[in-house]
Amino acid sequence: MHPAVKEFVKETILNHWRDDYKTVMDFGSRDINGNVKNLLPPGTKYCGVDKIKGPNVNLVANTNDLKDYIQDYSVDVVICTETLEHDRNPRLTVMEAKRILKKGGLLIITCAGVGRPEHDKKLCGGYYRNISEEEMIAWTRDFEIPYAEITLDSRDLRFWGIK
Repeated sequence: MHPAVKEFVKETILNHWRDDYKTVMDFGSRDINGNVKNLLPPGTKYCGVDKIKGPNVNLVANTNDLKDYIQDYSVDVVICTETLEHDRNPRLTVMEAKRILKKGGLLIITCAGVGRPEHDKKLCGGYYRNISEEEMIAWTRDFEIPYAEITLDSRDLRFWGIK
């Protein structure tokens, strides 16, 4: 995770975290170059999910389909950083985040936007495709989230929203 992503997640948590948020699901949590766990308030129940076993992974699973592991509307916050570009079906991963988020839950996404050079393909399952701003808008529009930002900065896409 590069410094701008970490700062975005930190600022989003600082500005939008609610006292009733207790559970966090981190999609693509395997720690390759940093993770978000240390940015969370003390006492937060954290579960890191990744398709590849490694540091900071509590559950090895495909984030496209977590129905066998996570109930509908059961998680307060879903964080997905620098993962969707390595996902063969990123739209399904975003829909899973919608499914498991409680009403009022916070979603934070960062990913490589169009024009960003390919990175970490071998470390992340051998797949890479940049995500367009149009795709992110379409996927997050389905969330019915009233507060959202999409920023194309340094070829990164960043989104936060409240369900």
